[in-house]
Amino acid sequence: MIGSPAIRLAPSRPQVRATAATEVPAWVTWPLAASIALLPLLLPSGPANSSPVDVPIAVSLAAVAAWALAGQVRVRVPYAIPVAVLMLGGGIATLVSPLADTLSGGIALVHDAFLCAWCVAMVNAMRTPRSMAIILRAWSWSAIAWATLLAGLYMSGHLDLAGVSERTGARAALTFGNPNLAASYFFISIAVVAATRTPRWLPVRLGAYAVLLVALLLTGSNGGVLSLAVAAGVTFVVFAMRRFGSTRMLAGTCAAVPLAVLALHFVSPTDVRLWAAGSGQPLLRDSIGRSDSSADQRRLLIEESVSLYYQGAPWGIGPAATKPALTDDLAPYAKEAHDDYIAALVERGVIGAMGLLLLIAAVAARTGPLLRARLDDGFATLVPATAPLVGAAVGVAVSATYYQVLHFRQVWALLALNGALFLWGRR
Repeated sequence: MIGSPAIRLAPSRPQVRATAATEVPAWVTWPLAASIALLPLLLPSGPANSSPVDVPIAVSLAAVAAWALAGQVRVRVPYAIPVAVLMLGGGIATLVSPLADTLSGGIALVHDAFLCAWCVAMVNAMRTPRSMAIILRAWSWSAIAWATLLAGLYMSGHLDLAGVSERTGARAALTFGNPNLAASYFFISIAVVAATRTPRWLPVRLGAYAVLLVALLLTGSNGGVLSLAVAAGVTFVVFAMRRFGSTRMLAGTCAAVPLAVLALHFVSPTDVRLWAAGSGQPLLRDSIGRSDSSADQRRLLIEESVSLYYQGAPWGIGPAATKPALTDDLAPYAKEAHDDYIAALVERGVIGAMGLLLLIAAVAARTGPLLRARLDDGFATLVPATAPLVGAAVGVAVSATYYQVLHFRQVWALLALNGALFLWGRR
């Protein structure tokens, strides 16, 4: 399987598939749960773009490594080969390209290794329903708490504490430092709550959905709303196919398409944007109202980034080198790539693009089977619905066209969850 080598940390012995019988001690699980619960703590930023949440992440890495070495645990390393190829492309570009900054490129490569290692740690620690339950409950309940905090601060007028700044207008970012990053966290958290059905009591869970959705909307991120819509659409299609069959689902889709076209005829997206821009509501103005200019800026940024590739060489210009290179070229919109697909090719060259393709294949190989696989009883009780997790993975793939999501810690946590269910949860 692509990107899924196994590292033997024990002396040679008969091959035994890791099962739920492998015990994971609490001192391994709880640091990982803490790192998940503290995901929004990205401010204040430290040296080398580090964040407060990186402290519990580092502790969890040390705990998992000590447990694996002391207990002679067979460690599975999903996504390792694709990330290694991505890092190889970035390393070559950092050393060879005249546009690369050695320090920034080195920091980017360290981040790649750090996040991949954390993902591996979570995959191996979630090999039992008990350990996975601790981590997923920490994710669900902490996300609900963070969303409640954001909504409360924003609606009570404490905009500074809610992460509202002059740079982003009325959009909230909490402690993420970026509204789009906050929106990504809340969108993925909604999928986790839906998959685990946490809280278990439906009225409380509906309230949790509401507060998470409000928090996402307060970020004013059009991309976050689009990612959630894609994830919800995938989840609905899977549910409808399971409930009604593929034939009826296809017939329903054929009937829905003309209705959607008719709706677009009467409700123009341009009219909605103009209404939002002139509504006098700051959040609508800075989210839906700016969608046209935001799309134009991203289109211009893609054109500038592609031109950098043609000016450079097949090995790329170096990780995190897009903004400095565009600034030196006096480009009208000098920003980072904001697109993982473009960034992989431009910054890490052909090798980096191959690494990203391998990563996509590795994620698909672990996520796709969750749609049809039956989970063991313990995992099935914990994750009654896998479709929201598959939908979230598709939503992340879409959002990678307008964000660089490989820098987002919650994305690697989602990949770890899907990888753990694929490795340990299937019957």
